[in-house]
Parts: sequence; structure tokens; C-alpha cells
Amino acid sequence: MLSPEENLLRFSQVTHDIYQAARKMPVPIFQSWLMEHLQQIIRFDAAWWGRATCTPDSLSAPNIHGHYLFNLPEGYAQDWEAIKESDHLAYRANQTLSKTLISGITDPELSPDLLRLMTQHQISHVICCVVEDPVIALNQGGALAEGRLIDFLSLYRREPEDRYTPYEMMMLQCLAPHISEAINQCVKHYLDHQRQEQQGTDTEAMAIADNKGVLHAMEPTFHGLFCKEWPEWQGVVVDQTLLPAPAQNTHFFLGQQVSLTTERLGQLVLIRLRLKSPVDDLSERELLVARMFSNGKTYKEIAADLHRSPSTIRNHIQSIYLKLGIKNKAELVNLLNTTPPET
Repeated sequence: MLSPEENLLRFSQVTHDIYQAARKMPVPIFQSWLMEHLQQIIRFDAAWWGRATCTPDSLSAPNIHGHYLFNLPEGYAQDWEAIKESDHLAYRANQTLSKTLISGITDPELSPDLLRLMTQHQISHVICCVVEDPVIALNQGGALAEGRLIDFLSLYRREPEDRYTPYEMMMLQCLAPHISEAINQCVKHYLDHQRQEQQGTDTEAMAIADNKGVLHAMEPTFHGLFCKEWPEWQGVVVDQTLLPAPAQNTHFFLGQQVSLTTERLGQLVLIRLRLKSPVDDLSERELLVARMFSNGKTYKEIAADLHRSPSTIRNHIQSIYLKLGIKNKAELVNLLNTTPPET
């Protein structure tokens, strides 16, 4: 048994390590590292971290925006969704923020549906803590449009005799707000790292959202650029039609004023936004010809590569110049260099 001083030192070291790792790792890698690191101070066999919206005093279960499963099958979240209205622990946690709750297969309040779920996934005991995230995704009035945003962390044990202790419950309760903040910082550091690599201009901006479109972090110029296309936007949630479909990793949107590309980062989505360029009005074939020509290829070389006649390529170039409002190759090269290729 550790002394109070030793427990305090242990807690201090763990939180220090968590914040240090959040500055250096991409979000999916950080989440995996975090769970393995957490096992050093709280023993558990599996875990479920998630971010969700819920309405205070509501009888509805939380609406999950993103999650991370540790030593659990991917179908676990779907299995829970099917019975979530029977999850008494979710209701209690929603009403008792920042306090660790405990349950297990012998809990008399356990519903038959939840018992089946725990039995199916070999879970005997669970401790769970929910914290409210007051920092991200707030509108100008200081409130989330869909309800409050919460982070939950559930730790599971498989052996019926292996019960959680009051010390472990308190340790989770103390660590939960730090874990929530560390994940927020990890997202922001990732965005900063992307900016350093991109070296973009004021006509470009990035943000990170979850699968429901709620923003977790955005660059200062993102709001202004976004409002050029959607002037009434409140700066909280982007439309889910702008995000990749469930089976896709990327999605591209071209509007009247902006170009927007989204890319999956595990359970999060990276949004790249820039002002629309004249290059965006080129067809796919015209853009290919323009890039080949600007890279130094001749009409004949492009024609051979694309199995077209040189006169056809010459007509493409003339059409490209007309669409872009330019007169020579130097202007074409400059315009293409200032317009990032879409992924």
C-alpha cells in the first residue's frame, strides 16, 4: 500500500507524462498510448473512451460523436447503441458529472439488456467517469447548440472476483478531467503541426471536427473563411454533408466562394478550407494538362502521354488560359503553385 505522499507523486508523474505525450503524438496514437499508460496505475482489461452530447436532466441516452475502443471489438459501440436506453449507468453518469460510478454483473439495477451486453463481451465490473468539456465547440452565447459536450471513460474488468477498489475509483475521478483536456491539447497541437508543414496563407485555414461535425479546434481565420460561403454560420457545427461518408476517407466540396476538403483522422475529421481559385473551375482533364504543361512538358509530350493529338492539347491550353484569365506559361505556373492540389 502506497503512502498518501507516494500516491500524490504518482498522480503528478502520470499527469505530467500525459500532457507531454499529448504534445507529440497524433490523436489515434495518443489514445492508444494513453490507455496503455493508464493501465500502470489502474488495472483494467478493456476500456471505452468517448465524446458525446447530452441534455441536462434528459431521460435520453448520450449521443456519441466519437469514441476509442481498447481491447474491445469494433462492434461493441454498435451493440451498446442498440440497448443504450436501458443503460442505467449512462443516466446516472449524466446526472453525476466528475464522479466515478461503479457497476457490475451483480448490480441489482442492471437491466437485462445491459447484462446481456456485458456477458457477451465478458465484462464483470466497470467503473465510469463523465466530465463536461466547457472549452470546445461553444457558440457566442457560451453554449453548445445540441446540448452539453461530455467525455466519458469506462474501464472494464473480466474476472468476477477482481473488483475495483475505492482508491482506483478516486484515481479515475482525479485523472478524467486531465485526460479530457489532454485530448483537446493533442488535437490543437496536431493542427499546429499541420500548419507548420503546410506553410499556408490567410486564404487557407484548418479545423478538426468529430463525426457529428462539432468543431474541436480551429485556426483563427477558419471562421471568417467559412462565413464567406455560409454567412449565417454560428461557428459551432459544420454540416455533416461536408464530412466523408462512413465508407470514405476523404470528401471534397467546391462552393461559390470556397474549396473544402475533409479527411478522416480515426474518429475525428481534419477540415482544410481555402478561398476558391480560378483553377477550381478547370475540368479534371484541363487541370491535368495544365499541371503537365507547367511542369515543362511540350504539347507533343503531353499528347503522347494522354493519347491525344498535339492540336487537341493546344486547344486545351488555349481554353485553360481563357478560363484562368492569363496570357502565358509563367502566369499559369504561378497560379498552380498558389493553389494546393485537392486530396
